[in-house]
Amino acid sequence: MNYLKDIPGDLINIIISFLDIESIKNYLIILENDDLINWSMISKYRFDFYLKDRINEKNQYFSYMACEILKNKLKHTNVFQKTLEENNNLKRLNLSLIESENIYKRSNYSSIIIKQIEIPKEIGYLSNLKSIILEHSIVPKIPEEIFNLINLKYVFLKGYSIEKIPNKVFTLTNLKTLSLTRCELTDKDISNKLSSLVNIDFLELSHNKLTTIPNDIFTLTKLSRLNLSDNKLTAIPENISQLTNLVCLDIGRNNIYKLPEKLFDLIKLEVLNLSSNNLTYIPSKIVNFSNLHIFHFKNNKIKDFPQEIIHLHSLSVCNAHNNLFKISDELSQMIYNKKIRFFL
Repeated sequence: MNYLKDIPGDLINIIISFLDIESIKNYLIILENDDLINWSMISKYRFDFYLKDRINEKNQYFSYMACEILKNKLKHTNVFQKTLEENNNLKRLNLSLIESENIYKRSNYSSIIIKQIEIPKEIGYLSNLKSIILEHSIVPKIPEEIFNLINLKYVFLKGYSIEKIPNKVFTLTNLKTLSLTRCELTDKDISNKLSSLVNIDFLELSHNKLTTIPNDIFTLTKLSRLNLSDNKLTAIPENISQLTNLVCLDIGRNNIYKLPEKLFDLIKLEVLNLSSNNLTYIPSKIVNFSNLHIFHFKNNKIKDFPQEIIHLHSLSVCNAHNNLFKISDELSQMIYNKKIRFFL
């Protein structure tokens, strides 16, 4: 392979396009200056002359090419790069300001963390990509090619207006998680766009401008976690009860003044956050939540402490700070005996 070091760049690109993947990897190891390599050109040659009728090899090759194109385009930017799998089988791409170390300690994925970048369209060849995190301040434009990747399961988008979010993201039927935070979404922006996400498990629409909960959310029967915090919601509709698999509901920091009776049909709930709303009381039906582990209702206007909470045997944490009620000595002792972590 050493002879390739002395070949002009244009010819190198043609020759590499006919090498197998292992030979290319070996060549990259001995190459002293890879500035002459044009991965986009190589990828085109490879497809035109060799892979038109060899679909499996084409997909494997394009996945490898896409990783090399990304690395080549990123090498002069402010990049913090983690080790890719040996076959460049990239599964997770994080293009945000999220602190990275904790992510990697919890994850077996190969990843690239990028501070500022324009994503090349070749990302559409990463057929095994499952998770992507994008932040508008770092990636101003989302290439539509990303959402051609049918294996995507986890999509986190932060700071994008609805005009900058490709509609294709709402057609990914294999999606398990969709997070659209700080996108200034209004009711009109998100209306009738969620019903195709039939396998969605976690939906996050926090820090937006929603005044009502989109109706098509209630068709997502596999939903187990729903975060609608930091919006402008004034009510929870009765059809919330259709989300029978809901385990975690965060609806804190809104303008909700009353809880519907049907909310208490969600008997699988384990985490419920109602903090920072305009609630004046907690209905006695709270006792229905026999599986509730964590319950927050701080920063409301609740006048009477809901004593039914004491009978929630699964409850381990309850934050009721900054309300209008006072705790009697007797009630305080009852709470203490239950060994629940109360914040009053």
